[in-house]
Amino acid sequence: MKKLLLFCFTFFLISHLNAECRKVAVYEAKYDFTWYQTHGSYDCVLAEQMEADDMLAGFWFEEKTETLFIVINNIRVGKDIDLDYYGFNQNYIDSLLNKIDNVKAIKLQRRFSYDGSIQPQVELRLEEAGFKR
Repeated sequence: MKKLLLFCFTFFLISHLNAECRKVAVYEAKYDFTWYQTHGSYDCVLAEQMEADDMLAGFWFEEKTETLFIVINNIRVGKDIDLDYYGFNQNYIDSLLNKIDNVKAIKLQRRFSYDGSIQPQVELRLEEAGFKR
């Protein structure tokens, strides 16, 4: 009986841990191809995105408002970029909201001012969250 209870507890614990980060199959009929998207908490989903995209400087989550702030490195060749041109628009936000379970809203923040100077309030929040790029 003890072994059965231990097995059930272990199974419950493992399933709970895996529920935070899961792979969801997405089938594209046009190409007859299936790929996998990561769904779950914001830490899980954005970890892959941070590895793949150098334009993402970091993120932080405000628990009071359940808002996720994503910081974009917005200076290229000394100029402020158009975030829409690089794909950081409402479609990007909507796709992240579909993948992330524990967030009500997502806001995109520019890391630098239009002239390339650091925004101290954004840098402070990134340091608190542990991001240094």
